Amino acid sequence: MSEATLLESRLSKVEQDNRRLKLTLGALLLALAAVPLVGAVMPQEIEIQDAVYARAFYVLEENRTVPVPEVMIGGNAKGIIYTDENGVPRASMRAGGIGYVDENGVPRASMNTAAIRYYDWNGTERASMNDIGIAYLDENETLRALMGYDGFTYWDENGTIRARMTANGIAYWDENGNTVWSTSCAPNC
Repeated sequence: MSEATLLESRLSKVEQDNRRLKLTLGALLLALAAVPLVGAVMPQEIEIQDAVYARAFYVLEENRTVPVPEVMIGGNAKGIIYTDENGVPRASMRAGGIGYVDENGVPRASMNTAAIRYYDWNGTERASMNDIGIAYLDENETLRALMGYDGFTYWDENGTIRARMTANGIAYWDENGNTVWSTSCAPNC
């Protein structure tokens, strides 16, 4: 496989992981936004109070067999927490941010004031978006690609810069750091 094909393949994988991150966070935000709306539709025969004071609210599914709330607001939750049918917290919205975990309790996505992060099935951070840019990390949490304010950079598994695209041009290096091709020296690199 040629180096260009390999680079295209890896870039395609980064783009695919980015799409998955966006879909996961979008679904999480929609699910969390729907929780308050469920309680907003009240039948006319219920008396409306001017104010309700409570330490916590719990929403239980109608056929719930496990004696745990499906949605907890306030109390020990310190935010809004959605639990699955086994009582395992799956999504939360708290002062520290929004988080989602899979059915095994492994963190899969989070959003806070520092970054939006996507985690693989092992809970290893694989992609993030923060004030530096959009980053892709491999299974060892080694930075492999970064789209920042000054351009796009790609590193190999050893941390060697292999490709870089900036306003000044494009360059590609081999595993030893030797220039293979660059807009600044083409065609005689």
